[in-house]
Amino acid sequence: MKKQSKKFMLAGVVLLAVTGLLALTSCKNDSVPEPPSEADWLQEQKKELEGKTEGTITAPSYLTKGGLVDIAKLLRDLPDGVLVDLDLSQATGLTYIAAGTFIDCFTLKSVKLPSSVTEIGKYAFQHCFSLTKVTIPASVKTIGDSAFFDCRSLAEITIPEGVTTIGYSAFQNCQSLIEVTIPEGVTTIEASTFAYCINLDKVTIPEGVTTIEASTFAYCINLDKVTIPVSVKTIGLDAFYDCSNLNQVIFKKTDGWHMKNPYDEAELPKSIVVSNAKDNATNLKDSAGQWYGKHLIRK
Repeated sequence: MKKQSKKFMLAGVVLLAVTGLLALTSCKNDSVPEPPSEADWLQEQKKELEGKTEGTITAPSYLTKGGLVDIAKLLRDLPDGVLVDLDLSQATGLTYIAAGTFIDCFTLKSVKLPSSVTEIGKYAFQHCFSLTKVTIPASVKTIGDSAFFDCRSLAEITIPEGVTTIGYSAFQNCQSLIEVTIPEGVTTIEASTFAYCINLDKVTIPEGVTTIEASTFAYCINLDKVTIPVSVKTIGLDAFYDCSNLNQVIFKKTDGWHMKNPYDEAELPKSIVVSNAKDNATNLKDSAGQWYGKHLIRK
């Protein structure tokens, strides 16, 4: 009789254990659904945008570089007139935006980059004609050559203080851009970085910048005032070419400037003529009354 009772007790314990395990498994399956694969998620985004003229794509945390390329392809395949806000802020597995990733994505209206990104590659957003706003995180150190070239609708951009490199033509032909502040960590403003930004009317160049390369601000026809800090020692050929409304160039240090011949790189013996304006601004000109088309150096 005792043996039979023990068997019943053991069976009961086993039954309770199995029941509990099944209940736990069921609860786990109910509370943590499996996320869709990148391919399935992308198909969902495509369906969401069908028949619409605007929409938002919010990338999942598990988005990979390949998934980012697929998003760009989806944007390129959308019909003309559709505008999309892209939120990548949760995709913290991304560390850089590869070269040319979003090139020619005409339907991209805005983009938020994740805090894990340290580099925006060459041509990353080139020819994104509808792009009006980009949120660049503090983690970014490098903005590559032509990264935002010809983003004609880009009206505002905040370049984080941590950025130390801005490539040539990075913001060239951003025709809607009005104001730019160069971060303090940048030492060289590369060639044509802001060329043809025809509505740019305010530029802040910090101490620490030593070189303003050729054609950096060429054809910025709305720019009326620029302050050149003490740290600048070289202003490249045509740096401010055809800035037709540039009325004040304030040099924090006016002595020691010379023209440099762009053909043989030999210093000219004649110093640039410096004339002081009423408000302590100075205009640096040659004997013909022009300076902005010259290659200037300071010893």
